[in-house]
Amino acid sequence: MAFVPRLRNLHLLARTRLSPTPTRSHLRRADAEYITNPYASSLTFAVRQSLKLVKYTAITVASLSTLTFTGWQGAHLYIEHFRHPTPPSLSSRARNLLHGAYIREEIAPDLELAVVYLREALRIALEDQSLDEAGDVVLNLMMRLADDEARAGNLRGSLTEYARCWRLMVRCGDPVSVRRAAEVAKKLGDLYIRLGEYANAEEVLAWGIHAVTNQATLSEASAKTTQPPSHTSDDDLLVTIQISLANLYATQRNFPYALPLYLQSLKSVQERLKTPASSATGVSWKCLQAIIQLHLSEVLYGMRKIDEAMGWAQRALEIAQKGKGDRDCDECAGAVLNNLGMMLELQGHTDQAVLHYEHAVSQALAAGDSLGEMESRENLDRLRRVLEERKRAEAEASSTTINQKVADTIPATRGKPA
Repeated sequence: MAFVPRLRNLHLLARTRLSPTPTRSHLRRADAEYITNPYASSLTFAVRQSLKLVKYTAITVASLSTLTFTGWQGAHLYIEHFRHPTPPSLSSRARNLLHGAYIREEIAPDLELAVVYLREALRIALEDQSLDEAGDVVLNLMMRLADDEARAGNLRGSLTEYARCWRLMVRCGDPVSVRRAAEVAKKLGDLYIRLGEYANAEEVLAWGIHAVTNQATLSEASAKTTQPPSHTSDDDLLVTIQISLANLYATQRNFPYALPLYLQSLKSVQERLKTPASSATGVSWKCLQAIIQLHLSEVLYGMRKIDEAMGWAQRALEIAQKGKGDRDCDECAGAVLNNLGMMLELQGHTDQAVLHYEHAVSQALAAGDSLGEMESRENLDRLRRVLEERKRAEAEASSTTINQKVADTIPATRGKPA
């Protein structure tokens, strides 16, 4: 039984021998294992964290790039298939530029940037792809560029592009190209008028009327039918060109030339309103009728035919008020009211003139016509100042008359015997 404790003691002794007393070198090795350099530890930690940061940053950038590319590509696909299809003959870069121009024209308006996109797309079509300059793709790009230039206020740039398109279309000579050239001639004439180049405007507008008239004559001659001729888009184009030419003559105060053009245009519009096809766009044609009558009133006013001018103005006002809600009709009504105020003021009916000016200001505000509002307000303020000065002068004259009468009676009273 005494053997067991001995075995237990031998076990303890063996354990003691297996773990000898640590020496100084052993302690140094232990210290080396558990005590590190603080700088090296910090550097290691910083490197590890930097690697993690780079890793997560790369993942984030890759994710954002993927999302951005997907959104960008999806936006272009949506515009291409649902909002603004582009010609398949153009390269993908040119088509993307046209998508960008569409965004800057319709969604986030910036016409100057849209012009940049269109110019680059046109350059790619002509220089890189060598497309036909007189082809529909390039001509449509030129026309779109000219339209945006005009809307952005760059009239000279727009004029250059329109003139380029017009020459190319005239050179083609086919009926479709001639009609498109007449449409461009109308825009060219309006730009020339705005720039004060009246001779060029008259030349190009006269060419447009001649081209459309010849085209209509050839169409009637080639049509083998006994039915009366119906209104076509050529007739509508002819009316708009005639109005532009009449506006030119009215601006030059060449009223004898402007008057028959306005009357002829008015007759065409009234006939157009009688056709069933005009029912869908009746408001617009009604407004055009009111606008022509307004111009007739202004021409007759310039010819000093005040009564006839007021008659045409009243008719224009009645028609324009029936198309309330249409911007053209609302602006026309404001202009008519302002003109009536001027005619009434000229006839000496100042109170009625003030009322018409006030209504003109309200009408211009409702139509969003800032220029019409400014003109009507200036006329209203000017007439009010005139009336106030007139009242002041009358009051001063009345006061002077009373003082004179009092002064005349005082000496006579003093001269009487008490």
